[in-house]
Amino acid sequence: MSLTQQNASTCILLAESCLPGRLDLAANSHLRAGPEVLRQLPASDSVVGCLRLTTKNAWSLRSDPMGEQSSQDRSPERFTRWAQTIGPHTTQLVQAVLTSRQHPQQAYRSCLGLLRLASRYSAERLEAACHRALRAHIHSYKGVKNILDAKLDQVALEEPPPAVPSAHANIRGQTYYR
Repeated sequence: MSLTQQNASTCILLAESCLPGRLDLAANSHLRAGPEVLRQLPASDSVVGCLRLTTKNAWSLRSDPMGEQSSQDRSPERFTRWAQTIGPHTTQLVQAVLTSRQHPQQAYRSCLGLLRLASRYSAERLEAACHRALRAHIHSYKGVKNILDAKLDQVALEEPPPAVPSAHANIRGQTYYR
């Protein structure tokens, strides 16, 4: 038996003990064993897998082997509702983060981290930091966290100076060029 066959046999034995009743090797599927997760990837879209425990040769059946949460736990609507409990600027920022990615699922961790800042800081400070971030076109967790760490949310926002002063001694005006 070659090393590849031996590894495949080991994976099959682990998979049979880990995925009882779910392992179908006759179907067009693949087994992938990593240091932490054993997955059976069937021809369909569903993924069945096991989480490797810290004890030797122990596997545990887990419904989300990829570390993903169910769609009820994480959805754009849930993050938006959660942000609405904090304030309107937080809601705008969460919506901007969700729309900034090609797929909303890619922004879930950023939104989750952003909304959890309300527990570390206060909801009022997070709302003020989100307001400042929106004005500066910052749409990231790290940007809002930096605002909170530097306590810039507690500093009053200044209006930007006008681009061109209306009256100045060095401005020639329209009549100079005629």
